[in-house]
Formats: sequence, structure tokens, C-alpha cells
Amino acid sequence: MKQSAVVNTPARPGTIAASAAVGCPVCGGTEFGAMFGGGARPTARRNAGAYRITQSSRALVGAIQRCRNCGLGLLPPALVDAGHYEEGFDERFAEQAQVRIRNAERLLELLPPPVPGARLLDVGCAYGFLLAAARIEGYTPVGVELSQPAAEHARQAYGVEVFNGPVQDAPFPPGSFDVITLSDVIEHFSDPAPVVARLHQWLRPNGRLLILTPDAGSVVARLLGRHWWALLDDHYWYFSRPTLTRFLAQQGFAVERLHSFGRVFPIAHWVFKLSQYNAGVHRLLDRTVRMLGLAETEVPLNLGDQMACVARRTDQGRPRR
Repeated sequence: MKQSAVVNTPARPGTIAASAAVGCPVCGGTEFGAMFGGGARPTARRNAGAYRITQSSRALVGAIQRCRNCGLGLLPPALVDAGHYEEGFDERFAEQAQVRIRNAERLLELLPPPVPGARLLDVGCAYGFLLAAARIEGYTPVGVELSQPAAEHARQAYGVEVFNGPVQDAPFPPGSFDVITLSDVIEHFSDPAPVVARLHQWLRPNGRLLILTPDAGSVVARLLGRHWWALLDDHYWYFSRPTLTRFLAQQGFAVERLHSFGRVFPIAHWVFKLSQYNAGVHRLLDRTVRMLGLAETEVPLNLGDQMACVARRTDQGRPRR
């Protein structure tokens, strides 16, 4: 595994590894206040294992800022050692392939039915689960993925085309896709505006952008506060429904659907999620469900704090290139 990237190394806009806080991508504001009390621990995560998809490190919660103008949440990018995004392999995530493909199929059902020959681009495609689901739904799937091991896994496991590298380096001509998806991805970009502007170019007229991201304005997020599960060390941005809608309008998209989205997972997965709150309770419940033979029983869960957004490309707005 390669050496960890230097945190303060500058990066191009639109990559996941910018070094300094950018202005608010929604309103352009530059004044931020602390979202929660307490200080940050910026050296808490410095190994690739901590950046695995199924990891839940919350060491930097005290560093999350909120735009004083529009309320968008921000984790200063300089605190995240984003070089690790290109490393490692998450075995737990890979083992969940079938259930994650089924969840991706449910997500894609929010879109209008694909026309024959419709092309779908999944940005941040990880191990290719949404690409596999897109093929089942009738799309010709293509992916973009920064991690070389993840991109290679997607190619080998599902026989899909995946560009391995930053989004801004992908060689797609304008109007290449009918649908572009960002599933649990937009919150990971240091500056999402130029990324979404690029996606606007790649979409055909009236093409759809499908985004799945935590809803920082949800009841659960407000009730849990600093203990909300989505306040993670590799999430830069915390959108609410109003801030996401405003942001997309500025980039030339009209929101058509915006509502909560739940997932189906084995009980053992939901129990694992409790480990970030109470390790003792997690161990007890994990032993119990395994003893009862319920670990692999799949159950749905929708707390209302994950939002799915379908937005249509329009000619309105002035995307930042």
C-alpha cells in the first residue's frame, strides 16, 4: 500500500482532495460557524483502513462548520487525508454485493423507464453494484472511480466500462449520457460545483441526475445532533433539501423528485452500525442475533435522513465550469 498523501497538498477543484476550505457551494458565503461544540482531532485518521466504505470514524465531528448564510454544513477539506481514497479494498463492502445491487435497483426505479440504448454513468461507482443494477434495469452502464482496486473489481466482476481517475479527467464528450448517478458521493467532493457542472455537460438535453446523500435537515439529523450517523470524517458537505435544490438550480438542474430513501440490509449490518455509538451494546446484540440465527435476515430501514433526488438538466442556471 502506498504512502499516505500529505494533507496540505493542493489539489485541483473537483477532486476529492482539496487542501483548503472553499466558499459555500450553495450561496458563495465565506463565513462559517461551528455546527457543534467541541474541538477537532485532525490527526485521528491516518490509515487507509479508516477510509473504507463501511468504516464509521467520527473523530472530526467537532470540526464541522455551518454556513451562516444558508445553513449548509462543511468539514474543512484540509482535515481529510484523501489520498487514502485511492487505496485498499473493503472486504465487508464487497461481500454485500447482492443486497447492495438490489438496493441500487430500487434507487434506479425512481427514474423514468430507460429508452432503448439509454446510457448511464455512475460517478464514484466503487465496486460496480449500481452499474450491475443499471444493466438489469436496461441501461448501458459506465462508471468513474478514483480507487484502482475498486475500479478493477467492477470491471472483473460485472464486465462494465470504468474510467479509473478523477472525474475531471474522464474523456466523455458532451451529451454522452441519459442518466448520471451520484450515490453517496456528492458529499465527498471538496468542491462539488465544478463536478456537477461537468456532469451537466455530459448529460443529453433533459437527461436526469440522480443523487443520494444524507439529509442534514431531517428530523433525525436534528434530534441526534453531533451523534448523527452521517457526520463522518470523509463527508465534506451536509446538504438539506432546500440547500440541495438551490445548489442544483444554480448548476442548471430542475428537481423533479426529492424524498427520503431507505435500504434493506441483513440485521447484522444494522447492528454493526451501532458500533459507532456503543461498542458494548453492539457486541451484545451481535452475539444475540447470531445465536438466534437472525444475522442474515434482511429488514428494511428508513429513518428519513437519507434523501434521493432526481433532477432534470435544463438550460436555466449558469453552471460553474
